[in-house]
Amino acid sequence: MGATETLRNDHKHIKRLDKIIAKCSSDIYAGKAIPFSDLDKITFLTSEFLDSIHYSREEDAYFPCVASYDHLKKEIRALL
Repeated sequence: MGATETLRNDHKHIKRLDKIIAKCSSDIYAGKAIPFSDLDKITFLTSEFLDSIHYSREEDAYFPCVASYDHLKKEIRALL
């Protein structure tokens, strides 16, 4: 699997996690009980996967690769 495909797959999982977080938030505001173990897992995924793995993939592999594309330079610099 190439770097681009890996990042696309990451983004698919991140979007899924976002839906789970939104559902948990809605349930909490509705007064429903959310198992703390679920919140621990979400926190772990956010800190370990997003911060430690996914963002470094973008910064180390993807952004430098596409930086050579002149029409994307301004957009890439804005993200860094």
